[in-house]
Amino acid sequence: MDRRTYLILFIGALASIHQTSAGWNPEQPPNWTVGYYCSDLSSSSRVCFTTDVDVSKPKAGSNFEGMLSADGKSFVIYAGRDEAALLLLDDFTIRTKFDVPGSDESQRCADGSVALSSGRLIDTTTFCNGTSYWLHVPAIPK
Repeated sequence: MDRRTYLILFIGALASIHQTSAGWNPEQPPNWTVGYYCSDLSSSSRVCFTTDVDVSKPKAGSNFEGMLSADGKSFVIYAGRDEAALLLLDDFTIRTKFDVPGSDESQRCADGSVALSSGRLIDTTTFCNGTSYWLHVPAIPK
């Protein structure tokens, strides 16, 4: 293998590693949708959001696994390989922490927060099985 071919393969491998560390997975109805994941039918450890901003292009440094609705108005971040997730946007920092203890041992919970990039907290809550609360990412008036 010549040096140029090796370099192309190496760069491709690095690009694929970066893509798996931060990204949106496609919805696959009926059970792999934002609506299903965020319903009380789902027992997965997840945090659900509604949004008024475009979250489809996370900034560098993001590390999360999630699903964005087809209309871009809602999304879910769920437990993947890491026990915490980070979604960096132009104006917001969204953090989640999974495997948070619930009120009893059977609950699978996750903490979620939305903050401005300046650090000012907008909203935070703990999501457990059956939680129907959604955090909101608002538009910032310019």
